[in-house]
Amino acid sequence: MKERVNRIIIIISLLVFSFVMNPIKLLADTYTDDFNYNNIENTNDTNAIVQYEEDGSDTLVIILIVVASIVALEVIFIIIYFINARLKKAKNKRLSLEERLENKRVQAKHKIENELPDFDYDEFNDLVFKIYTDIKDARSSFNYDELRSLLTDDLYNTYYSDLSSLEKQKKKINTSNYLLNNAFVTNFIKTEKDYIIDVYMNATLYEYVTNNMGNVVKGTKDNSVIKKYIIRLTRRIDDNKDICPNCGSQLLNDVSNICPFCNNIIINKKYDWVVMKMDELK
Repeated sequence: MKERVNRIIIIISLLVFSFVMNPIKLLADTYTDDFNYNNIENTNDTNAIVQYEEDGSDTLVIILIVVASIVALEVIFIIIYFINARLKKAKNKRLSLEERLENKRVQAKHKIENELPDFDYDEFNDLVFKIYTDIKDARSSFNYDELRSLLTDDLYNTYYSDLSSLEKQKKKINTSNYLLNNAFVTNFIKTEKDYIIDVYMNATLYEYVTNNMGNVVKGTKDNSVIKKYIIRLTRRIDDNKDICPNCGSQLLNDVSNICPFCNNIIINKKYDWVVMKMDELK
């Protein structure tokens, strides 16, 4: 589209330039034109005079018609392009969230099939829901070690900060009765070291906040709520369980979850994937 606009600008610029330069050319050719015209007058050939006068103007008219046609076609194409873009945008607005994400689901599926041909979508969705419920339970019980095994460093630090603040206020997040309504992959990314997958998840649960007296200070414990998320998970491509993902050192045993060389906490081995982002959709 940008190339078409630039092409129109160039054509119009050349046309304007030709009009500007035309008087200069006419002055340069005046002597020759007068000489030729006088020769034609001396012949007393009326048809020759008329033909001479019309040749130049006919050529200019033809050039103008051709240029104008090209510009008109380009402008019509641009108008049609923008009309279609507006119609497509309006159509997307009418689609529900699930319908819009469904389009991404198809694209993600093609990418995964090329990279991970044995990928089991049902098994993966169940895994994501299990990780989700474990994260919720770990928040409710202030189980920082469990959270550390389920989250990337950045997301863990965010959760740690929020939960520490709740503990100081003597408040607690209560969650229970999880039900998975829908889940599917919406995006797949392969980096140099990691796989990254986005999952849309729709779940029903009870979630509310209580104080140290057990009184509800946020939400309600009488009614369940429906939560919708885009959950981004990541996993190292080189899934070597005996190598520290932080420093690359060889681990000495499978008992400790702390690297003896850099003191990094090793991700719990019951999960291949960890959550790096969990955005709630409103």
